[in-house]
Formats: sequence, structure tokens, C-alpha cells
Amino acid sequence: MGDAFVIGLVAGLSVALPLGAVAILLIREGLEYGRRAAVAGAVGIATVDTIFATVAVLVGPALATVLASQRRLITLLAAGVLLLVALVGIVRTVRSVRQAPHKPSAAPARGAKAAFGRFFVVTLANPLTIGYFTLVAVGVAGSLDSGGEAVAFVLGVGLGSLGWQLVLALAGSALGGTLSVRAKVVTSLVGYALVAVLALVLLVGA
Repeated sequence: MGDAFVIGLVAGLSVALPLGAVAILLIREGLEYGRRAAVAGAVGIATVDTIFATVAVLVGPALATVLASQRRLITLLAAGVLLLVALVGIVRTVRSVRQAPHKPSAAPARGAKAAFGRFFVVTLANPLTIGYFTLVAVGVAGSLDSGGEAVAFVLGVGLGSLGWQLVLALAGSALGGTLSVRAKVVTSLVGYALVAVLALVLLVGA
């Protein structure tokens, strides 16, 4: 059971560590909205990773077959969600700059529930997460011999993912008070631009 937990922990860290578009958005959440919203976003990301790990363990190789057969539809839906998130974020950022171009006012507070929901949806639509746990479904998950090992594996995935997401969230919120308004705007636009690029790449390859 201990080995299954360690394997899950490594799997959770492996999916969380790459500094992709979602990770940059999480850092930006801390920069712009503070620790409470960023931590809620981190929990949202880790929740999706845990759900995918649970599905991978329960369904196993059948999941890979279903995802492979519906690859184009899933890709288009994921690209659409990511593109919508990117466009809304860019529009809001530009609008906030135009409304107060010379006044470095604090960003409006974002509730923990809103941040959780936003990052839950973005991570759920992230094809990299889906693809990673498809591999888990046909690999590690099939080697778990008991229910206890499966639970330990899923727990490891959740804690591994959550640990790294919290590092990013707290780092972003710690830096938030030291960055200028312009730096925050640039960080925000870069994060959303990366999400838009990812969506366009998916659309081209679909």
C-alpha cells in the first residue's frame, strides 16, 4: 500500500510540475487576487487530478478506448472551453486597464468558490491532463492489486498535485504585493495568451 501511495504521489507531481498555461494562470491568480483565491484555485486543480486518477483506477484500459474513439470531439470541446476562458480573461484585463489607466487600484476580490470553479473547469478541459491520465489508465492503474492500493494511489495523486499547486498559489500571492500594476497586467495577458495558443493548436490538430 505504501508503494502505491508513493507511485500516486509521483504521478500527481508529474502532472502538476510542468509550468504550463494553467500553472501560469494560477500564479497570476495569486498575483492579482491574493492568497485565498489562489489557494481555492489550487484545490480546484488538484480536485480534477484526483477525479481523473479515480476514474483511471476504476475503469482502467476501457477509459483509454473510449477517449481514443472520441478524441476529435473531446479535443474540440476542450479547445472551445480554453479559448473562451482566454478571450474572457484578455477582455477583462484590457477593460480594467482602460477604465483606470493611471490609478493603481487593487483588483476586486474574487471569492474562493468562483476561483475554485474556474480552475476546476479549465483543468477539466485541459487535454494534457486528460492525456496523462489516459496513460495512467492503461499503465499504473492496472497494476494495483487491491482496493487499499487503489485508494492509496488516488490519495497520493491528490496530495502530490495539491502540494505543488499550493506552492504556485502561495508564490504568486507573495509576489503580488511587490509587483507593479503594469507587471501584473503583463503577467495576466501572457497567461491568457498561452491558454489561447494551446486552444488554437488543438483546433488546428483536431
